[in-house]
Amino acid sequence: MAEPDAAVARPLRADAAAAVARPLPTSAAAARPLRADAARNREKVLRAARDAFAESGYGVPLDEIATRAGVGPGTVYRHFPTKEALFEAVVTVRVQDLVADARARADASDPGGAFFGFLARITAEFDQASRAAERGLPSNRFAAVRDGRLKLKRRDALPIPRAVHQLRATIGASLSRVRIEDLLQDVDEWCGFTRAFQPLGGYQPRGADPHRSLLATLIAHGTNLGLAAMSQSIDSLTAETLQDTSRWFLRDATLKAANTIMVDHHHGLKLSGIWGRRSR
Repeated sequence: MAEPDAAVARPLRADAAAAVARPLPTSAAAARPLRADAARNREKVLRAARDAFAESGYGVPLDEIATRAGVGPGTVYRHFPTKEALFEAVVTVRVQDLVADARARADASDPGGAFFGFLARITAEFDQASRAAERGLPSNRFAAVRDGRLKLKRRDALPIPRAVHQLRATIGASLSRVRIEDLLQDVDEWCGFTRAFQPLGGYQPRGADPHRSLLATLIAHGTNLGLAAMSQSIDSLTAETLQDTSRWFLRDATLKAANTIMVDHHHGLKLSGIWGRRSR
């Protein structure tokens, strides 16, 4: 029998074991408590942010929150570098408050009253949040409500030059569209990656073309289309057949083996030498 690895068999020294058991702080700020005045300022900012978000939604500027809290903008940024960080802190405190309330109600003499009281608070919280979201939508740069439906606004971070539009049009006119199933079939003919998908023991074929079923199953999973939707787009393959293929052929070992075959084939291409020595 092989001897155990010495690094595993040798016990930790007492000081090393204590260091492992000691929880690591997530940041320097987490390890060092705030001064009393800094802690008070942080609480002021959180209260002001909670009210501002509730009244004006997420679009409220940080400077306005600082004014509400009676502190300078620098104080807000020291505690919360971004609006996302401040919003997350407000939500975290809100959730912690709800959890504390639920635990306090757990020992109430009237469980029914405690439950419905907590449910009423949750309803009020949700109503307040939805009203705040509605108030903030007119100034929201990313979303809007049109005809009763939420619509996301698509805006590019930078303007796209006219030359880029022309290049896209040229490429689109020069390259023909390729169906994904045809591409997958071509790749398999080049490198034979499907040979990695060996079924589990006891497999009994249920269809006349297991290779076609395998490719369809890979596409369904790879595109998040789903097996049921994929079966509806292929006349000769049922959802049960695709599920059977997925259950017998697709697992971590076969997927890794197929990826290895494709990567090895790619490294053997002459074009790969342009970016390196074709070695991993």
